[in-house]
Amino acid sequence: MSLRGRLIILTVIALMVEGCLVWADTSFSLSRHINEKAQQKNMVLLPVIEFDPGKIGELDLSYLVPKKTGISMVDSGKSYYILQFKDNIRAEWQEFLIKQGVEIYWYIPNNGRLVGMSSNLEDKIKGLDFIRWIGRYQPAMKVQPELLDEIASGQIKPTSGSEISKELNIMLFKNEDLDSFVRGIQSSYPDFKIFLRHKGNRYSNVEVAISVQQAADFIVNVANTEGVYWIGNRKKLRLLNDTSIQVIQNGPGGGTPIWNNYGLMG
Repeated sequence: MSLRGRLIILTVIALMVEGCLVWADTSFSLSRHINEKAQQKNMVLLPVIEFDPGKIGELDLSYLVPKKTGISMVDSGKSYYILQFKDNIRAEWQEFLIKQGVEIYWYIPNNGRLVGMSSNLEDKIKGLDFIRWIGRYQPAMKVQPELLDEIASGQIKPTSGSEISKELNIMLFKNEDLDSFVRGIQSSYPDFKIFLRHKGNRYSNVEVAISVQQAADFIVNVANTEGVYWIGNRKKLRLLNDTSIQVIQNGPGGGTPIWNNYGLMG
């Protein structure tokens, strides 16, 4: 065989080997990507923590928020859990749960739901073939991470504009008794102040101010209250309609007397 023929054969063989190596590398990368995606899909993602319940099971976050009695209020008979489904959530799965007496609330990534139900249903729900994991909605999961940091540091920061108080927004699950919850707070913390209380279709909430000295203990007790969904810093709403004030507020003498005299921003 001529030298040219041998060179052609060697070139073809080299290209075939290189192609096999490229395919193998691509196949490995694709496999790794699929595995990473599967692992991400198994993660439960919460503001305070991200974890794979299939690997670690039930969490104990009491090192963040110690277990206490909680605020005294009317017992709704419900306990609150996070459910993670084995795959993308299907309507028929949720319909079945509702028929069992499970109340379904907000979506929790990935493939999870925050739910309320009687605690005696837990074992039955855990045994369903489409449920990957069920775990209690723990006190630390209800608290804004910035507040957890302040509690851990032992330095509660007063709300901007105040030197002595912490302003908080507390949300309750729907059908929880907001009035009895407020009475429970008044009984334990008689000096607290209420800015707002609201009963909604999806949840209820109350906005309060508590002294900085009592704030850490207050947050821990509220978080240990079963019917509480979330505790966060209170957001101060402010009207910023500075376009039409001249039209609306102009008096005979001109200017913006309502703005100037009463601080109304709209």
